[in-house]
This record gives sequence, C-alpha cells and structure tokens, in this order.
Amino acid sequence: MRHLTAAAVIALVGAPAFGHHSQSMFDTTKELVVTALHPGVTREQVVENTGWPLRFADPLGETPAPTADELSTLRDLQRRTAEAHSQGAA
Repeated sequence: MRHLTAAAVIALVGAPAFGHHSQSMFDTTKELVVTALHPGVTREQVVENTGWPLRFADPLGETPAPTADELSTLRDLQRRTAEAHSQGAA
C-alpha cells in the first residue's frame, strides 16, 4: 500500500481539532501535536516525512493495530479502486 505525505493525508474539517497521517495521529489547537504513533513507527520517521517542525505529546501513545475486519475492508476497497481505475483506462 502506498503512503501519502502528512500534508496530503491530514484532513481538517471546519475548525481543525484532529488529524491523521500514515504514521501517526495529531491533535491541534494552535499547532499540530503528535499524540500517537502507529505500531513500528519512530518519532524520527514522522519528522523525516513531515514538512514542518513537530511537537510530540508527553506521554506519546500508540495507535491500536487494525483488526482483521478493518484490514479486509481496506484491502477490498483497494482492489475495487484498482479495478475501477483500470476499467477507465481501457
């Protein structure tokens, strides 16, 4: 699966209060604060893949791993999306 940059993935709706990135989760008031890292991801990886200075929460949490059902749903969506895009190119 391809990962997007933080800028491409963080979705801010209305007044920003929360964001999600392929490696971590954010909370924001006046700045984005990394509140949790995804399993196996380091602070250094998040910093290297983000285009602005970051502040990390203390304590810094870890997001739960996806369930088998969530992974199955995402893989099915990825498969259907790939099929839809290949049909449009034909």
